[in-house]
Amino acid sequence: MKLIIAEKPDLARAISEALPGEKKSRGKYIEQGEYIITWAIGHILKLMYPEEIFPKIYIEKQWKLDQLPINIENWEDKLKPIESTKEQLNVIKELLKKCSSIIHAGDPDPEGQLLIDEILYYFKNEKPVERVLINDNNKENILKAFEKIEDNKNYESLYKSARARSVADLMIGINYSRYFSLKSCSRLALGRVQTPTLGMIVNRDLSIESHEKRKYYDYYLNLGAIKSSNKSEKIELEKLYSLYQNEFIDETKKSEYQRKLLDEMCNLREDVPLRLKYTLSQDDNEEKYNKEFYEELKKYSKGKSFDIEIKKEKIIEKAPLPFNLNELQIYCNKKWGYSPSDTLAITQKLRDEYKAITYNRSDSQYLSIEHYNESDLVMDIVLKNLDIIIPELNTKKFPISECFNDEFVTAHHAIIPTKAKVTISELGDKERNVYRAICDYYIIQFLPNCIKEKTEAYTTLVLENDLKLTSTRIIISGFKNYLNDKLDSDNEETLSDLSKLVSGIYTSNFISDLIEEKETKPLTRYTEASLLKDMTSISKYVSDPEIKKLLKEKDKGKKGESGGIGTSATRANIIEKLLDLEFIEKTGKNIVSTQKGRDLIRISPVDLKNPTLTAKWWTIQEDIINGNKTKDDLYNSVIENFIKFKNSNPEIPILTSNNKTEKEIIGKCPKCGGNIYEGLTKEKKKNYYCGNYKEGCKFKMYEEMSHFKDKIKLSKSKVKNLLLNKVVAFKLTGKESETNLKLKLNGDYVNFEEIKSV
Repeated sequence: MKLIIAEKPDLARAISEALPGEKKSRGKYIEQGEYIITWAIGHILKLMYPEEIFPKIYIEKQWKLDQLPINIENWEDKLKPIESTKEQLNVIKELLKKCSSIIHAGDPDPEGQLLIDEILYYFKNEKPVERVLINDNNKENILKAFEKIEDNKNYESLYKSARARSVADLMIGINYSRYFSLKSCSRLALGRVQTPTLGMIVNRDLSIESHEKRKYYDYYLNLGAIKSSNKSEKIELEKLYSLYQNEFIDETKKSEYQRKLLDEMCNLREDVPLRLKYTLSQDDNEEKYNKEFYEELKKYSKGKSFDIEIKKEKIIEKAPLPFNLNELQIYCNKKWGYSPSDTLAITQKLRDEYKAITYNRSDSQYLSIEHYNESDLVMDIVLKNLDIIIPELNTKKFPISECFNDEFVTAHHAIIPTKAKVTISELGDKERNVYRAICDYYIIQFLPNCIKEKTEAYTTLVLENDLKLTSTRIIISGFKNYLNDKLDSDNEETLSDLSKLVSGIYTSNFISDLIEEKETKPLTRYTEASLLKDMTSISKYVSDPEIKKLLKEKDKGKKGESGGIGTSATRANIIEKLLDLEFIEKTGKNIVSTQKGRDLIRISPVDLKNPTLTAKWWTIQEDIINGNKTKDDLYNSVIENFIKFKNSNPEIPILTSNNKTEKEIIGKCPKCGGNIYEGLTKEKKKNYYCGNYKEGCKFKMYEEMSHFKDKIKLSKSKVKNLLLNKVVAFKLTGKESETNLKLKLNGDYVNFEEIKSV
């Protein structure tokens, strides 16, 4: 009898459906022909803590600095059952005694290899083990995978690499967290993924708060394109007729489009107003802050004649891919404000209780060709579940979507609806929303592309084609007609009369020009959606070229990942843990770092608050897989770095009993001489208050204050300068130049005094 151990119950069921033989369900396993099929439930074993291994040396909750760093020999072998899945582990234990051999059916990735192998090592299995690599629960693909079954020994190095990473992560967490907690007298936790994620949030917040507005300028030239001056108008109109003729399935709509083109041309005024923007060359980019530069442009343009060249381009916008977990969490956070953990819980319910969707923790957005072959059956059930009819839908009518690609299906495939019948009215609001979203992004794979037309106008002021205008319009809505999703605003129309002109060269009349003054804006605060997105590409924030390169190499071939940290299945937990530890907090939809989180990042080792470890570990793990290094190389790198950090005697602030650090002193109170601190009002607005408020000092400033009829905004840096009695420049309404202000007290009121420039 062969024992198949699948990573998850749903994979076990899929294997059972694919294999021949009569099925006998035994609750926690299935007997079928020559096989017994059972399953893990994700990890059902976990590494032990030092207190559990050596309770006389490492006493629980009595940590000691002189015991750090902790590095236990053969730590990878010190495993214990997870309490919630202990019963399933015992079932596997008994089945291992009965079988003649084992088939390892963990996911075809390092974590999947580790998950089943650790069970076999835990029970000291000596029976033969084969490995089957299944990345798709479809019957045909499972059967093909069993045809290619191989010896599990071929994957031993993959197990060693994954196990080494798991132990090294625990070593990081235990040693650094205990060190910082003991030094700060507070509960602190650090980790290879958790701390760089916090670092991203802190860096974003500090960048926003230190942002100083800076004026910059744009120059626009308003020209009237003479419609009749285009000598190639008729030829270009014919080209437009033919450009899209193969895109229209409906002949009536094609004729309507051609009539519309002609009508637009006829109804245009003779001189079509176009507003072209001056584009700086890369070498001249700093000139955007120089108003005099634009004044010179303005003078230079006087009396010049401009010929405008217009070009058109057909843009084919394909439907967005089906969801993986990360993209689904981002979508749900943007659209309904669901947290990543909410979305994960909702999909788990849709998966377990309703059998309505496929594996919900997937990191892939692709599907196999086999999924395409059975799409008629799935689509028929989905449309009935949603109670909708889509006339233009035909799963075999349009070119096959790029999501159907066996090459890009990894350990999992995209999250899509199953063939299960679902009564929508029985779902809760959140379950209904998420199920519909998953269905929608599956349905649009079988709808036509969206066809757009981009029209660009160019002319030359100084350098060739440095004045530009772009207009985009939708010719055929395609999948957008059904999806009508407003979340992605980057691809919407930017329509103007320019779109109504055909390609060619036009003479023009000068109408006017304008120098427009603008102000630089800070980055926006993170939301859970934008943080999840950045976690897939943290490499873009890395300045070290070697580390950046390693991070990108790590994700080579992984669609949707570009030098990221964490996985689709772990990122939501990382965010929740940061919230639980009070390193970050939610303010509306935004995520903001707390003072505690900022202090931790300020004093954390550079390699830990950046994704450096993830990059360096990846190279060691690859060497372990290739047999060039061992687990000890990874463990030693962790211990050596920790000792180096510990010996540097870093300054770590002591936290108060309410888990808040000593606050940053912004300045001295001009009224009583006390310390000024930054705080938040009940409305979550920033304020700056005197630490002697309990003694009666009422000095207080806010992020937005009044100066006569004007509102002025105070950044932390401006407040610091005002408290030093310095003159600070502010932009006031109706005044072209900035106004210099100083702090002026009027009893308990804070006012400002205008200081004239000398």
